[in-house]
Amino acid sequence: MPFAAEPLADSYSGMAGPEVLAAARTAAGLLSGTVYERYHGIDYAAVRDLADARDRHGFALLCAERAGRPEQPLVSDPAVIAQAHVLTTSNLATLVVHAGLAPRGGRGGPARGAFAAATGPAATAKSTTCAWRQLLFHLALCDADEQASVLTWIDARAARLPARAAARIARPLADLRLAAAVR
Repeated sequence: MPFAAEPLADSYSGMAGPEVLAAARTAAGLLSGTVYERYHGIDYAAVRDLADARDRHGFALLCAERAGRPEQPLVSDPAVIAQAHVLTTSNLATLVVHAGLAPRGGRGGPARGAFAAATGPAATAKSTTCAWRQLLFHLALCDADEQASVLTWIDARAARLPARAAARIARPLADLRLAAAVR
């Protein structure tokens, strides 16, 4: 199973490990054309090409470019590492494809749970980022009806958030609506 373990890159070369490329390839196969790909602005065809070519250096450069730090190695910059997590889904795609992980009752429940975690009173910037990525992942695997239901639930829940929490997620929520509207 292509599980991308930490650290995501070799500490000497700064290049992604082969398992990271495999996890990125798995994510590309599962999420191409989905709300996850659109929201994050991912070109999964390019990711697939890098993975198929086993281009570890190219993948590290892609992560750095996506983070706005084109010369930073994957191993040392948190923003660059975060992009590797986005492209590999932090192994969620690997668990679905290779281990057959599927939540009981569909993906809507985990998407709702991720939104609740991202907007809850204990949410930190880091936990919100992780929960939002999980929300997008599960939403991407919902069928059209379930996706619409989750988005309606999110809108209703967002309308009841305290002003500070609502302001914190206003931009990501607008981006989510835009990514979900495109099919």
